[in-house]
Amino acid sequence: EDVEYYAKLSEIPCHIYDGTSVDLGSVCGKPFTVATLIVNDPGDSTILDDLR
Repeated sequence: EDVEYYAKLSEIPCHIYDGTSVDLGSVCGKPFTVATLIVNDPGDSTILDDLR
């Protein structure tokens, strides 16, 4: 809730991932759980598509 609140204050788009933190870690290619994620520049990756 805090992340959503501060993202809204800063007018930063915020997407809620429907999966678990373990799933989010897998999507990011990490062997551990991921609670929050920021994408500064997606470049040529499809990470934003994977998070929807």
